[in-house]
Amino acid sequence: MQKLNEFTIGIHTVEIQSTCKLEQVLVNYSLPPCLEVLRISDNTLDEEDIFALIRSLRNMKGLHELDLCCTRFTESSFNCFITVLIKCSDLRRLCLTDNGLTKQDVNYLITAFESLKNLKNLNLSKNNVTETQANDILQKYGEGNSIVSLDLSQNALQGNEIIVRICKLDSLEEVNLSHNHIRFHPLPSLEEGSNKFPINTKIISLSSNHMIPNDICRFLSLIRSDLLKLNLDFNHVGNSIWSLCSLRIFKHLKVLSLASTDICGPAVDGLAILLSSVTELEELNLSSNNLMLEDFRNLQSHLSNLTRLKKLNLSNNNLDGITVILQEILPSLNYLEELRLSNVRLNGDDCNKIYESLKFLRSLKYFDLSINAIGPDGTRALANILKEIPLLEGLDVSKSCIKEYAIDLFCKALVPLNKLRHLNLSGNRIDIEILDDALSLPPNLQELILSDIIHGGKLFVNMIPLQHQLRILHLSKIKLRLCDADRLAAMLSSFRLLQELVLTNVDVADRKCEKIFSAIKLLKNLKKLDLGGMKVNNGKAFIEIFSSLLFLKEIVFPDVLIHDDGVIGCFDALRSLTYLKNLHLGRSTITQTGAVTLANVLPSLQLLEKLVLKKIEFDDECQKHLFHAVGKLKYLKELDLGWSKTTHTGAVTLAEVLPSLQLLEKLVLKKIEFDDECQKHLFHAVGKLKYLKKLDLGWSKITQTGAVTLAEVLPSLQLLEKLVLRDIKFDDEHQKHLFHAVGKLKYLKKLVLRFSKITQTGAVTLAEVLPSLQLLEKLLLEGIIEVDDECQKHLFHAVGKLKYLKKLDLGWSKITQTGAVTLAEVLPSLQLLEKLVLRDIKFDDEHQKHLFHAVGKLKYLKKLVLRFSKITQTGAVTLAEVLPSLQLLEKLLLEGIIEVDDECQKHLFHAVGKLKYLKKLDLGWSKITQTGAVTLAEVLPSLQLLEKLVLQDIEFDDECQKHLFHAVGKLKYLKELDFWYTTITQTGAVILAEVLPSLQLLEKLVLQDIEFDDECQKHLFHAVGKLKYLKELYFWYSTITQTGAVTLAEVLPSLQLLEKLVLNVIEFDDECQKHLFHAVGKLKYLKELDLRWSKITQTGAVTLAEVLPSLQLLEKLVLKKIEFDDECQKHLFHGVRKLKYLNELDFALSEITQTGAVTLAEVLPSLQLLEKLVLKNIEFDDECQKHLFHAVGKLKYLNELDFGLSEITLAGVAALTDVLPSLCNLRWIFLSKIKSDETEISSNEESEENESVEIKTAKSKLEVAARLVPGLQIRWN
Repeated sequence: MQKLNEFTIGIHTVEIQSTCKLEQVLVNYSLPPCLEVLRISDNTLDEEDIFALIRSLRNMKGLHELDLCCTRFTESSFNCFITVLIKCSDLRRLCLTDNGLTKQDVNYLITAFESLKNLKNLNLSKNNVTETQANDILQKYGEGNSIVSLDLSQNALQGNEIIVRICKLDSLEEVNLSHNHIRFHPLPSLEEGSNKFPINTKIISLSSNHMIPNDICRFLSLIRSDLLKLNLDFNHVGNSIWSLCSLRIFKHLKVLSLASTDICGPAVDGLAILLSSVTELEELNLSSNNLMLEDFRNLQSHLSNLTRLKKLNLSNNNLDGITVILQEILPSLNYLEELRLSNVRLNGDDCNKIYESLKFLRSLKYFDLSINAIGPDGTRALANILKEIPLLEGLDVSKSCIKEYAIDLFCKALVPLNKLRHLNLSGNRIDIEILDDALSLPPNLQELILSDIIHGGKLFVNMIPLQHQLRILHLSKIKLRLCDADRLAAMLSSFRLLQELVLTNVDVADRKCEKIFSAIKLLKNLKKLDLGGMKVNNGKAFIEIFSSLLFLKEIVFPDVLIHDDGVIGCFDALRSLTYLKNLHLGRSTITQTGAVTLANVLPSLQLLEKLVLKKIEFDDECQKHLFHAVGKLKYLKELDLGWSKTTHTGAVTLAEVLPSLQLLEKLVLKKIEFDDECQKHLFHAVGKLKYLKKLDLGWSKITQTGAVTLAEVLPSLQLLEKLVLRDIKFDDEHQKHLFHAVGKLKYLKKLVLRFSKITQTGAVTLAEVLPSLQLLEKLLLEGIIEVDDECQKHLFHAVGKLKYLKKLDLGWSKITQTGAVTLAEVLPSLQLLEKLVLRDIKFDDEHQKHLFHAVGKLKYLKKLVLRFSKITQTGAVTLAEVLPSLQLLEKLLLEGIIEVDDECQKHLFHAVGKLKYLKKLDLGWSKITQTGAVTLAEVLPSLQLLEKLVLQDIEFDDECQKHLFHAVGKLKYLKELDFWYTTITQTGAVILAEVLPSLQLLEKLVLQDIEFDDECQKHLFHAVGKLKYLKELYFWYSTITQTGAVTLAEVLPSLQLLEKLVLNVIEFDDECQKHLFHAVGKLKYLKELDLRWSKITQTGAVTLAEVLPSLQLLEKLVLKKIEFDDECQKHLFHGVRKLKYLNELDFALSEITQTGAVTLAEVLPSLQLLEKLVLKNIEFDDECQKHLFHAVGKLKYLNELDFGLSEITLAGVAALTDVLPSLCNLRWIFLSKIKSDETEISSNEESEENESVEIKTAKSKLEVAARLVPGLQIRWN
């Protein structure tokens, strides 16, 4: 600083970063008197900083630019900052972006503008400035006549008053009003001379205002100059595109952005005319408009004439066959620097076809081909294309179906690209073990995104040369052996300049992550760390990383069990993270002690904007402390309490503190227990959150009184875009009030009324208010709407007026014949609909015909669900007629009962075969005949993108099975194959064994009932063993023989990624069980083991006890039928004790002895995540029952407790009664017998009169205790 002070004369720009305390900088360094630009970015300023700045500015001649982007102000310091602004009277540019200003702060700011007469550039984005405040600022500024650039994006502007004020800014050249709720129609009367935008205004951004065509037309009528840039992204432009064509204001346009603007159908002709007039265009964005190939034929010649184009984005359009167009237009785009073709239905052949055209794009710097089925052939073509693009800086080929051997070839083509900085290969599986050479990477990468890596040790070694360049690294869904984890740690420790690290859903064998955490600790420049989904055994090692990561802004915790002895240290360590903005505790289990510590720490995290607490266990007093702490986070924008159970006291405290969270935009309270009075207070508090955009009340049960209050406050939440209410069960009058209130939320885009019983009156009111929700895109009425014909007519007519609707889910609503007729009438008007869910359809032939014909007109439909519906013969015929017109369909779920004859099935499945983009086909419980199966075998090979196939009830002989399974074998992208409830013959099993190895991407295989002998089982299991990416394997009711079990034992270790294994019925002796269970013990990533009705011997149980501790990720263990003595039970239960992530333990009919029960009582408290416990057959005395139930009482997350046939004594009932209040998440208890000294009776209605007084008393006390746990039900067998 001293040396710097000696050379200040020529310095005109000073930037002070977030790591520097402003006051300390200014004490040691004098700002030069000729300073023109001062930037203080991402900092936090207190009064000392402000006073130091005021002193420094005294010697300056005239500051021209002051930029405080992302800088926050402590209590009352912003008021002092106004003095700084007043002193800077020569200021030309002021940037106050994302400063977390309160309403009062903005009001202070308004007073300063009288002094800033020379201001030309004003940026107040992301500060929740209201329209009134914006107008006051411009008015104080003397109508802002000298303002050239105005940025009010991402604020809380509504309506049209700001437009009136902007029309008076005579010098305005650039205006950004994006991410607001601006409306141009209708406009108030404009003064003569100020009735249009200023003549110099040439750059306008109005993206994400969700304007409708009337607004667009009125907006365009205000423009009177030739525009240079126009951004209308995420507005409903539609046919108002014709208004743009009619204006002569675009001949010099350089940038046109029309992403997600509903330009489709007739509007495309208008777009063609518009493009013909913008020959100087340099940037064009037409992404996410559902444009089809035919549309681009109309645009082709005009696109070819845009020879100055530098950026072109056509992503997320339905451009099957687009290569024909690209071959024509690309050669003329010689200046193109950025080409985005994500999710445009390209395949491998297309890449080959456009190779020659792409050779002309020598200036290309960014290329996006993500979410296309490029496949191996396309990858080879792409490798050749890359050789022709030497200037490439960014490449995205994520989710492109690139296979391992092609990845190697592809990456070798990348190595010569010295300018490549950004590479995204995520969503393409990388199995390092099958590559001939270690994967090569370009030498100068700064950002690398990979996923689905299996055993990446060699890759990590090869990445070390990137240590001096890499800034962003994402590695998700990776499987690591211990040697791989060591290499990952070694690699990470070398990346000292890394700023962002994402390691999500990482499975490390034995959960030994200590070395990885030690490496992360060395990354002192890290600003974002996401470890979500990583299961961690050693919480202490994770805690220690915080001491060195002082600049962290975002942290997502792994799934770590932090015990009370470590939790204090964990949250205390967070105090040092003074720059933290996002704190997400993931699925970590936070104890009472942890919640108390967190409450003490939170107030020190003053910059926190996002807080996610998914799973906290805390009592009333603790909730009070925690929520009071949350109330001190004045910059908080998102509060998500997930499934944490909020008590009455907690809800009362929340009601007190919510009004202090004035910047809150998202509030998720899924699980609250509150009475009428409490609901009133809480909802009144919610009503004061003026910037709230999302409100999710999850499973919180709202009372009548609560509904009244909610109806009162909802209209005040004028910016609300998403509302989720479940389990609404209140009377007609209350539903009327609530739905009328919902109807006033004019910016609402998503409305979810899930599992709610909507009455006739409620439905009538909904029908009245829905048309006022003009921006609604998602409507989920997944509850039960029981209304008559007339009401359904009104309701569906109202739905038909939601012209921007993209998702309609009518859940379990019973649609009548009349309702079906109306639905058929209105569906064609929902032209943007992409997802339609109808359950429980039970109406006659004629009505099904009309409805399905209407569905056939939804040409942008991507998902059709007809679940649990009985489709008639006539309905199926109609469906067969219309399906081919749904060319964009990706998911088809016909999970109901389709009872149709052979001929009809032929037609239906031939129609399905024409859906070439289909990725998921689920025929659920539909009974497929022999003829239907033959037809399916014919058409399946044409569904080349199919990833999931569910055929649960097929009747087919040997020959038919051969054909069908051979057809399945051709589905090269298949990931899930489900034949549940289908009987597969010996011949079929043989064919299945032949074809399974060709399904190399298969991750889930469900086979319920197979008739196969020893030899056949050997072949089939050997075939299964070749599915190296298999994650789930189910053999439900297929009897596996001794020979089959031996073969399984051989092949299981090769299924290294297996997470779920269900083997219901195995016939195996002691020696075989030993081999099989040792094989199971090698499945390091196993999360579910279900041996259900397989009879496990003493020897088998001993082996299981040995191997269970190696299954460190196990979450579900089902062993219903074990024969084991006392000693064996001790060993087995001690083995279970080490399964820290277990959430379901089912011993069903396994006979547990007194000794076993004693051991269980010892081990249960260590299973802190247990949610379901089934012990149906235990022999235990009074003392043992007391110990066992007290142990159960420590399982804080227990949801279901099943003692089935076990005889419970009076002492046991008393112990259970004592612990029930501590089991606040318990919902079900299943009990059978209560045994006293004199009598043993089954506690059902028939024997109630024979119960002794003491048994009745015990039951009564148990039921009283159960009532203290909301939602708990006791069932007596």
